[in-house]
Amino acid sequence: MFDALEGNPAINGSWTPVLAGAGVYTYTVSAVAPCTMDATATVEVTELAMPNAGTNGTLTICAGSTVTANDLFDALKEIQP
Repeated sequence: MFDALEGNPAINGSWTPVLAGAGVYTYTVSAVAPCTMDATATVEVTELAMPNAGTNGTLTICAGSTVTANDLFDALKEIQP
């Protein structure tokens, strides 16, 4: 999350709310005298759907054959609805 902040943020800040998943998080650095206002920055975290790798499959080949990536991919596609 810290890497998502732009500029040169101080490393002694804190995140709110507790880091969990998608949402908007605020990074706060406490004011240092004579300043009286804390500095804040926000990071919005977006959750993406997980990719679909397909369903486990079985591929039978003859001895001495060479399997290609297309052969393997086709084995996955055949068992999907």
